[in-house]
Amino acid sequence: MLKNRKYFLIVLLIAGMIGCDAVNTSFTDGYSDDPNNPTNAPGDQVFSAGQIATIVFLESHTARITSMWSQYFTGQDRQYTALYQYTIQGGTEFDSNWFLAYTRALTNLQIAREKYNERDIVPEVNVAATKVLEALVMGQVAALWGDVPYREANNPDEFPEPSYDPQAQVYSDINTLLDEAIATFGSTTAAVSNDVTSLDGSNDKWLKVAYTLKARYLMHVGDYTGAAAAAANGIDADDGSGDMLALHGTETNRNMNLYHNFAVQQRSGYMRAADSHSAVMLETGDNAKTSEADRYAYYYDGTGADRDLNLTNGFAAPGASFPIATYLENELIIAEVEARKNTVAGDNNAIAALNNTRGYLNNEYGAGNYDDLTVLDFQAGGVYAGTTILQHVYNWTYLSYIGQIEGYNFLRRIDFSVDGLTPVTGSQFPLRFIYPQSERNANSNIPSPTPGSFDATPVNS
Repeated sequence: MLKNRKYFLIVLLIAGMIGCDAVNTSFTDGYSDDPNNPTNAPGDQVFSAGQIATIVFLESHTARITSMWSQYFTGQDRQYTALYQYTIQGGTEFDSNWFLAYTRALTNLQIAREKYNERDIVPEVNVAATKVLEALVMGQVAALWGDVPYREANNPDEFPEPSYDPQAQVYSDINTLLDEAIATFGSTTAAVSNDVTSLDGSNDKWLKVAYTLKARYLMHVGDYTGAAAAAANGIDADDGSGDMLALHGTETNRNMNLYHNFAVQQRSGYMRAADSHSAVMLETGDNAKTSEADRYAYYYDGTGADRDLNLTNGFAAPGASFPIATYLENELIIAEVEARKNTVAGDNNAIAALNNTRGYLNNEYGAGNYDDLTVLDFQAGGVYAGTTILQHVYNWTYLSYIGQIEGYNFLRRIDFSVDGLTPVTGSQFPLRFIYPQSERNANSNIPSPTPGSFDATPVNS
């Protein structure tokens, strides 16, 4: 595994390496004299490459598989039909996901950090940013695969076949990385240079994103108290101005939204939304305080068997930004932690956090779609009578992660306890990604027996 630790910049050839996804080469234009044959590069350029690889990992094949398994979208042709129905044609299906995470994202982020630390004047905030993104990527890798190489990864001279670290240890390690980044951001006002995300280098925004990601991964391991404490310092702009987004343009196979590029340019018809559970929930979710028409229209076009992703002016439009960490997620973490307390104070705090998310959605889709809730709305005669506040938080969170890996992580953590959600086929939901064939061939330390897609990862057992 990872036996060649070159300076992998993102180039046009990556489109073939990740299956069907094109890459934002416009983000890296001019960063290398010969982008098809890089051997070395300054830290800023490698950092840019690491950011792009992180975005592609979060938004491409990994997101599509988890979104089908979350029933946000449906596979309707070729291998996507099989994937949607939980049939996996061997570990090769996950080779590109693993490659992107380790060889493109993690490698570039760690090399960028090394290069920054070698400077006479170390740009500490950029070092911190590499740690935030490394934690982001490896948190998702651990969530999807369970036990994975981390401490010995990317050191082929010393560890040609890196050991697999326990999933809980990886979560602990990335929590430490985030704490280090938080300490750095909190000690200076310096801006992050070469930031390709929507944060535009803002120290304060990077700090708050780090806290929100810390809260996310503490939720994964069931540390609700720690998650609440982190979220209290997380993204706090209800107008979306503090959200970390991947920015896109409209150039085909260059800077286009990757959902759009896949669904229109690469594999038209492979993935649509005919049997989307989230779409049906939005279609039937209106009441005296809630109108879901605009949110539905942002994600979906058409109804029933003709339902597709919104490829023109919504989530999968050519230039649509893709969410990485948002105020919406941060407030939903607070809402869940408070609702889990099952106390009067907890219920009131959960309602307050839910109302924050409703205000955010009004900013996103137009004022008047979401009125504030009260505890009475969950009692006899209320608009959500018969539903507990915690169950409503589950349903609301599910609908807030459409198209994102985190929706699948959330569903596994709550044992798929969303109203009306049942397996597409059979009686079990898939519970993890299986180890890629490339890793099985190269690393004898792979867990044996290798778990299947219906075996839970340790934190979800």
